[in-house]
Amino acid sequence: MAHVSFAAHATNTRSTHTPGSIYPLGALPYVPPPPGTFIFGRELLEAQLAEKARQAQKGKLAEETKTTLPPFVPPSEVKIFQPLGDKEKLQHTTSRSRSSAEATTSTATEDAEMEELEDNLPPNMESALMICAELDMFAIMDIIMFSAVSKQTHEMSRTFMERLKDLDFQGRRITGRGALCLGRLAEKGAFKRVTELHTSHMAFGALGVRDLALSFERGAFPCVTLLNLGDNEIGDEGVCVLAETAERGALKGVTQLNLDINSIGSRGVQGLARASQRGAFPQLATLDLNGNGVAMDGSYDGIGALGARALAESASQGGFAKLTNLSLDGNGIGDEGVRALVQSSERGGFGNLTTLSLYLNSIGVGGALALSSFPGKVFPKLAQLDLGNNQIGDAGLRKISESAERGSWRQLTDLNLTVNDITFEGFRSLAEVAERGAFPMLAHLDLENNMIGDWGVRVLSEAAQKGGFKELKRLNVTVNHVSDDGTRAMAMAAERGAFTQLSELFLGENIIDTEGIRSLAQAAERGGFANLTKLMLGNEICDFDLGNDIRNDGLRLIAEAGARGGFPLLDDLNVSLNDIDNEGLRAFLEASEHGAVPNLAKLHIAYNELDADGMKMLAESSVRGGLSKLKELNLSGNLMKCDGARAFVLASEQGGFAELRTLILDENKLGVEGIHALVSSKLAFVRLTALHLEKNAMGNDGARMFSEAASAGVFPRLRRVNLGFNDIGDDGARAIAEAADGGAFPEVEAFDLTGNDIGLESSDILLALVTVGAFGRMTQEGLTFFSNIPSLHL
Repeated sequence: MAHVSFAAHATNTRSTHTPGSIYPLGALPYVPPPPGTFIFGRELLEAQLAEKARQAQKGKLAEETKTTLPPFVPPSEVKIFQPLGDKEKLQHTTSRSRSSAEATTSTATEDAEMEELEDNLPPNMESALMICAELDMFAIMDIIMFSAVSKQTHEMSRTFMERLKDLDFQGRRITGRGALCLGRLAEKGAFKRVTELHTSHMAFGALGVRDLALSFERGAFPCVTLLNLGDNEIGDEGVCVLAETAERGALKGVTQLNLDINSIGSRGVQGLARASQRGAFPQLATLDLNGNGVAMDGSYDGIGALGARALAESASQGGFAKLTNLSLDGNGIGDEGVRALVQSSERGGFGNLTTLSLYLNSIGVGGALALSSFPGKVFPKLAQLDLGNNQIGDAGLRKISESAERGSWRQLTDLNLTVNDITFEGFRSLAEVAERGAFPMLAHLDLENNMIGDWGVRVLSEAAQKGGFKELKRLNVTVNHVSDDGTRAMAMAAERGAFTQLSELFLGENIIDTEGIRSLAQAAERGGFANLTKLMLGNEICDFDLGNDIRNDGLRLIAEAGARGGFPLLDDLNVSLNDIDNEGLRAFLEASEHGAVPNLAKLHIAYNELDADGMKMLAESSVRGGLSKLKELNLSGNLMKCDGARAFVLASEQGGFAELRTLILDENKLGVEGIHALVSSKLAFVRLTALHLEKNAMGNDGARMFSEAASAGVFPRLRRVNLGFNDIGDDGARAIAEAADGGAFPEVEAFDLTGNDIGLESSDILLALVTVGAFGRMTQEGLTFFSNIPSLHL
């Protein structure tokens, strides 16, 4: 009720788009408006698109995400030159729930008033907001201002906007001009109750931040506590401007500041740190500087050691006094930067820090040694420490373990050590001190992509058996050369009560076969994994040819253990890339029909050896009540083909897959016939919200069939569609465009056509339809799924 998001459309734009209005853009006549004329609505949109097509034909296509408008001149009254259809109620996005404190203070009377206000918005105000969603870019704020200053709608628009508490423009790329307009409107009192301002990925640049900062300085956002400026390329200059504004008291109420992915270096952070030291951010609790300086080739500079030292010195002298969350991922601070942070902590800085994220920072043994200094005095309240993707190695982990035994890390609940060249020798030191009570609160331990092997899992299990990891809820040892011996040791410990709290277990991409699964299944039957909700034995994203080797017997053993009550809470099972064929699936389905996995909601069984007969078994089982709570099913990389698709549709019509929302069928050799079978029923997939059909050789004919089915209402709730790498050309793209133009995708947020053969003219039609809202909820961020389109340079 008190949130407006322009990241999704602020209004129901379907009312402004006339179905059937597909047109070749080059056919639109472009007549420049008379000097000084301010036009908008469909006239402006069509003029813009026509000019874009004219430039494209000359080989001078401008950047797709930029729009040029005449200078904003507030007129004396509103006049909509192009009627936008019948008046409909304004639809507001509520992507974020208000906090419990806000909910407590909000009365039923206020909610009722807000609803009445929305219902009675005058036509001009409503039309203006519809145009905002239609036009995109910085014109959004021009038009809102246009309405806000008009005589006819002044009071109503001001009252409406003054109720807003969460303003979300993420991904709209309204540019620096939009920042200026946003500030102007705020200075008129439009957003005086806004507490969360989300403006990431807006292409502000340093100039845009300067204009927004001036509005803060003038008191335009008196209640803002969350300021998100991520991914705006503001650089050092923009951060310094923000810091100077903060020094003048404009940001004293901000508790969360996001500056990630902004090409910020040490100079910008030095300005920020200096401002904090002078009391500019007295309430700041969360500071996000992730990913600054990261280049496309994977190299990075970021804030570096100098930036980390500036933050540290400021904290030592009273800056960042209330900071609880500090994120510096991908900033190249190295050992020297870590050393500076630690020394500051030893002198009393960062005394309230509970979360420290240092992922991907070139931290080695020296950084680990620094973290191990001053036991009990370094980050005394730290609960979450992320050291992933560094190079601390065995020697570094030994130092951290030694400091833990001397009293450090007593409050630690989450420890991420992924990709750190850790072997059994290094991990043994951590397990041994854990056994002696060094990590009493540890709940999440992430060791993915190291080399601890069977011996590492064995010492972990022995320590857990002796109470060393009694609070452990999430254990990730994916890609660690674990075999049956390691899983056997874990199973024995589980039977003795070592993992009673464990809810998520990741064992994927190791070398576990049937015997290892047998040990785990037996332990589960004896209550060893009673609280397990997620079991990952495959490859989570199937990007490499690595799983395990559990085969049919392994899946059957899991099913039998479940039938005997071994996995009562399991809702997420991944057995992708495990050489499972129809026989293994049959055993699993039979057990599921007898209650083996009663709560299973996600099943990933991709890249195995299932064929059309296996798909028929799965479909028929669902009709008989098997896997009745399944919401997400991944069957990619199997051989469903046309017969399997027909079986799925028939089962869905007969009540099977009643809860299914996400269906992933990439690389199933469906072809045109399979696509036809899949989309042939209006009843089969009415609840589906995500459909992935990548790499199925559907071609133009398949794309046309899919589009016609969507137009007929076969997929009324789809939000995510993936048709990538399907040999779709211009004819298929135009079929999709015609379906969208006719209202076939009212809920779509993302549409992936990557890797097809779509030309410039067809891609421009798709782009035009996204611009006018024909693809439902899709915003500019959704356009990234059109990465194969030549005319989009995103």
